[in-house]
Amino acid sequence: MRVPRPVANVWRHPTFGPAIRGVLAFGGLYGAIQLLLRNNVPPLGEIVFGALIGLLYAMVAFGLILIYRANRIINFAQAEIGACAALLGVLLIKVHHMPYLLAFAVAMVAAVVSGAIVEIIIIRRFVRAPRLVLSVGTIGIALIFAVIQFYIPKWLGGGFLVDPTPPKTPFSGMRFKIDPLIFDANSIVIVFAVALVIAGLWAFFRFTDIGIGVRAAAENSDRAKLLGISTGMLSSVVWMLAAALSGLGVFLRIPVIGIPIGADVGPYVLLYALTAAVIARMDSFYIAAIAAVCIGVIEQCMYFFSHDGNLGAALMLPILLVAMLGQRGKLSRGEDSGVATWSMAKEFRPVPPELVRLPEVEWGRFSAMALTVAAVIGLPFLMAYQRQILLSVVVIYAIVAVLLVRTRPQVEHAHVMEMAA
Repeated sequence: MRVPRPVANVWRHPTFGPAIRGVLAFGGLYGAIQLLLRNNVPPLGEIVFGALIGLLYAMVAFGLILIYRANRIINFAQAEIGACAALLGVLLIKVHHMPYLLAFAVAMVAAVVSGAIVEIIIIRRFVRAPRLVLSVGTIGIALIFAVIQFYIPKWLGGGFLVDPTPPKTPFSGMRFKIDPLIFDANSIVIVFAVALVIAGLWAFFRFTDIGIGVRAAAENSDRAKLLGISTGMLSSVVWMLAAALSGLGVFLRIPVIGIPIGADVGPYVLLYALTAAVIARMDSFYIAAIAAVCIGVIEQCMYFFSHDGNLGAALMLPILLVAMLGQRGKLSRGEDSGVATWSMAKEFRPVPPELVRLPEVEWGRFSAMALTVAAVIGLPFLMAYQRQILLSVVVIYAIVAVLLVRTRPQVEHAHVMEMAA
């Protein structure tokens, strides 16, 4: 059935179209909740709380999109970089009773400096490395910041055991109730902060020279250099901005749900934010914000339904898979024209046919396969139950990471071959 032209024009309108799609997305999600959880529908307060948490996921997702635009990598350290800076600011409030606004400024400065240090010391050294190598390198960066985050309370004189309750802020005294939860003005601050960030990012990329340069460098780095654009400087700006967004999201999260430490920040927040960014095709801040809010609502509804915080995280993996499968073959203009600027992964030549039948090669393959099978069978008997769970989580995240990095390069390679033909 053909859609009437007036309806199609409104749907594609640059202003009204996104608003209509956002309303329909929220309406569809609410209808699905009513249908699937009709015997245990969460009250309005739970849904609003999930939406607020989703807005904070959106902050981290914005940083992921910025890094992907500039460097064409998935930054697995996005959440941990911001968490270190945010935890520093919050502990200054709780341990040293620093004023809220001053602690907020310290946290933002720490986030910006952290982003600049990471980009200058690590990212620039791998600027021409395969994107897979650099994406894996960000996992190492995340581990470094996780260790720093663990020691920050000790360095500030508070000891390793920190009171996890939310700190008092100037907005904590103003309260209102949406049954069955009681909110304070920190929730309103989240809404205004996300709105300002979206408007600021839109203006940054549309009206500023640096923002336009970032878009140009994302489309084709070599061409941008020929035009006199300093891609190194632009990369530093993007990493500092992304770190500030992550720090802002985690800093605003702590007064609402308490102090997150270690794994509570990294894998879980990153998983939700990454899902929102992938749904937005690593391109649209507006779609990422809508997706993050929906994800936050889904997470909270699953927790209300099962009282198990892991169920929401488990749902993100199939959602992530569906989002990636739905985007195969769809390339933005930047990916279409400028992907060849970077190598995505090093090409490894197969074993020549003349060597395949050599005894050394055959025994090598057999030995590797035998060792793998022995490890799979024997490790459960040699490792404690907790270690087995941890190893399973590591394998799952490794599979997701490889899929994220390899899905787009395969599509892009096929597109290049079609153009060549």
